[in-house]
Amino acid sequence: MGFDPSPPPAGPLPDIAAEDSVLAPKQAEQLFLGLLGAAPEPSLVVDPKGRIVAINPAVGPSLGLEVDGLSGRPMSVLLALLDAAAEVPGSASSAVAAALEPSTEGSREDLRARTFLLARPLSRWIAVRRRSLSVGATTIGSLWEFADVDAAARARAACEREARDARAALGELAAELAAAHARLLESEKMASLGMLITGIAHEINTPIGAVSSMHDTLVRAVDKLRGVLATECPRDQGADPKLTNLLKFIDDANRVIADGAGRVTTIVKRLRCFARLDDAELVEADINEGIDSTLQLVHHVLKQRIEVVRELGRLPRIACYPGRLNQVFLNLLMNAAQSIDGTGHIHVRTFADEDRIHVAITDTGCGIPKEHLDRIFDVGFTTKGIGEGTGLGLPISRQIMRDHHGTIMVESRVGAGTTFTVSLPRDLRAVIGGDQPSVATCQKVE
Repeated sequence: MGFDPSPPPAGPLPDIAAEDSVLAPKQAEQLFLGLLGAAPEPSLVVDPKGRIVAINPAVGPSLGLEVDGLSGRPMSVLLALLDAAAEVPGSASSAVAAALEPSTEGSREDLRARTFLLARPLSRWIAVRRRSLSVGATTIGSLWEFADVDAAARARAACEREARDARAALGELAAELAAAHARLLESEKMASLGMLITGIAHEINTPIGAVSSMHDTLVRAVDKLRGVLATECPRDQGADPKLTNLLKFIDDANRVIADGAGRVTTIVKRLRCFARLDDAELVEADINEGIDSTLQLVHHVLKQRIEVVRELGRLPRIACYPGRLNQVFLNLLMNAAQSIDGTGHIHVRTFADEDRIHVAITDTGCGIPKEHLDRIFDVGFTTKGIGEGTGLGLPISRQIMRDHHGTIMVESRVGAGTTFTVSLPRDLRAVIGGDQPSVATCQKVE
């Protein structure tokens, strides 16, 4: 019985599920040999007398042997060829003998006994395994398999490597999803803040407009009153101290009202400029104006204990998303304020070079430990107490800078303070390769 590599005859398979259906001997033989030929491992069939009756195509390439003519010959012929190719003479026969003995399948000792080192044509470890073939209670032969242990180990290592890579990729994806989720929540929060600020600014602007209008009317009325007094009572105007003090009091009150109304108007304009957090397209804006607006917003946090030193250089207007940059400035200023225990200073400096615009924010706070510097941009990482920090401000700031094709750098020394430097391209449209038209402008507030 030799190995026939040709496929089984075409036609329907016999119904082996039926009770009265039995494969004919020739059909059973063809089915078995077809399965043997399709097996990936080098394997062969030996009859009870020790003769090789079938060999699958993988035996020759895997063991480096010429297998033509082995069919029908004793198993000892194959063993002689393997012993000659083995690193240790006779080790192949020893492995085959071990496979004939009852064994504890899967144990280290059993596998070691059934393995030999094949030296030619390539050095590799071969494991021998034997399976009995029976029909009913009658043994009709045995199936011998010669597995490349190194190939199995390589395949297992490759699978483990792929699993590690998949776990790492999954971890990175989970981190990216967490960061995206955090940015979404922060964006929604800032968008809500922007809507709230815009609404408050509108509500304040209406009555302050009325105050400013009536104040102008009052000033003109006082001027007319002075004119009337000068015409009707030229002698009494300067001689009556009560009238003089009354007019001086009205003038002082008018100056206070004008100053207060002007400050409120400026705050409202800056709030409106800061609140532009949802710009979908690039906008021409003044970075110094965004910093002034943000400083006005955090004034209540800084006043009385932190002195702000502004060193704002001459900057060109640049295309950017000003609302998002204001969010970056807000995060950095709030972090600087929270790092200062007691009184201190925050130095805000802006300058430009040929290609970029830079904003440096330096504080005299506690500084950041060296072991934390590599983690401050990780989502969720914070050194603040419970309820004081979310660990989102710096990661979101870094993402905003990435959206601007800019950078955010940090230098810190424990006990001396920290400097965050934000750098932006002068021409963001050229960097991103687009030419988006400006749809709005952040006006400078005097």
